[in-house]
Amino acid sequence: MNEDMLNRIGKQAKIKLQANKKLKEIYREKGITQCEARLSGCMQYFGLSWYHRHKRVFYYDKPDLLSSFNQTILVCANCHPKLEQDRKLTETKFEQLRGMEIYRHEGKSNKKKNNKSTRK
Repeated sequence: MNEDMLNRIGKQAKIKLQANKKLKEIYREKGITQCEARLSGCMQYFGLSWYHRHKRVFYYDKPDLLSSFNQTILVCANCHPKLEQDRKLTETKFEQLRGMEIYRHEGKSNKKKNNKSTRK
């Protein structure tokens, strides 16, 4: 990718590209070259990508975690959507492969406060 193209993409895309470059190096050093999830119908080498422990929005203010080995697993095109659809399965796989998460996200409550105004 040339420098002119990099100037056209946004801040988050640049961060993602840098994270992918770091992850590629980390996984190569560890010798991980096939799907780690090994779920039913696993394609081992086809369509490999990094699956993150949390949704991408979680990493916006924590870009260093985006390229963390403990925040990712390498999965095939078949296993990725299965993990995406099952949060409990995701947690189980990450605990098996990377251990318990050291950094916990303290999310904001989605509950709306009870508004006691008497609008009619």
